[in-house]
Amino acid sequence: MNHVTTQSLFSLIRRDAVLISFLETGTISIGERFLNDPRYNEPALLQIIAPHFEPVFTAAVISCLQMKDTQMMRDLMANPLLLDDCHEEKSYTAILQFLNERESLLLSVRHQLQLAQPIDAVALEATADAVYIDLLNLLPDEFHSFRTEYCKEVMKTARILAKKHHKMAITMLSNILELKCDTPSHLQAERLYNELQTEMPELSRQIPAARTSIWVTIGSIYSKLF
Repeated sequence: MNHVTTQSLFSLIRRDAVLISFLETGTISIGERFLNDPRYNEPALLQIIAPHFEPVFTAAVISCLQMKDTQMMRDLMANPLLLDDCHEEKSYTAILQFLNERESLLLSVRHQLQLAQPIDAVALEATADAVYIDLLNLLPDEFHSFRTEYCKEVMKTARILAKKHHKMAITMLSNILELKCDTPSHLQAERLYNELQTEMPELSRQIPAARTSIWVTIGSIYSKLF
């Protein structure tokens, strides 16, 4: 990389007010975009910017998942991911670790169900509510395998949950049907969802209109029962 090229790339980065602001604050305002410049795809620029971009980007994604901030996540993913291969792997590994920790909560709740122990309805909600599913869908294609495995774990939990809390199981499956996963897993979730609908048709007719809000009611009811 010659001196002229290096200087021009640094100049490009300095001119991008949105990118500089993101690197300094870790946030992007609604609708803000980095400069539309093809040099953002060049390995030479990624080599310069990736070490600075990666920790800020990783922390921002994890923050979106924690705070359920879909708007911020959309804006992040609408901008170029200024990561070379090494820093992309580092970032995605950290994000996956966070997702796995969240998944462990789902497994813990399922274990409690298997032992017929009281469960936390709010914690159960957080594992598969509509907003969390939206956030998972916004992650890059590299997280497709995680989404597929997560769909399978939600199905396993819903099967057990349906034995005593049919309504909650249907709602969980209703949300997971929106998850972008592989076709076999989606079809399996759809079959289970339809099976539970058949067992309780009067409830299933109410689900579509209340898909994104029913958790509020369920949480208040079941938190008392548990």
